[in-house]
Amino acid sequence: MVTMITKYFEMLKNIELNAGYLYFAFRDTNKEDSSFWWHLANEEFNHAALIQTCIEFLNNDIDVSFMIKEKTKNLKIFNDYLIDIKKTYLESPSRSKSFEIALNIESDTSETHFEYIMTNTNIDVNNSIITILRQLNKDDINHLERITNYYNKLKDTNEL
Repeated sequence: MVTMITKYFEMLKNIELNAGYLYFAFRDTNKEDSSFWWHLANEEFNHAALIQTCIEFLNNDIDVSFMIKEKTKNLKIFNDYLIDIKKTYLESPSRSKSFEIALNIESDTSETHFEYIMTNTNIDVNNSIITILRQLNKDDINHLERITNYYNKLKDTNEL
């Protein structure tokens, strides 16, 4: 079981890394918003580091098997999407497209990132992995809100 759980967490880590790389591509192609994308990319890399910490805790035989059920397949599909969308985006970058893709990413990760953990009151909150994942989920929701607010501000001021 540890192998399957480790694979699951590795997929989560790769999603965070690939989101960060995509946000760096947005930074490089949208100079007007480079600081915004730079901060988000670095936060995604921080999420990957948090997940790596979770992987290290897995060696302590903490039971997180309840998390992996059918989600592993969805994570692979989403990670492949991140890789493909970066290639597609770089063929024809646009400022608006950056925000649309980012909103899609953060909406999806907010849905798939540990929603079960965030809402299930039967989970032991003293579990170190759960504590880390709850913090990560909180940050992902914040990304969605920040991207939405920044994008709407640009649209309202006709900067897009």
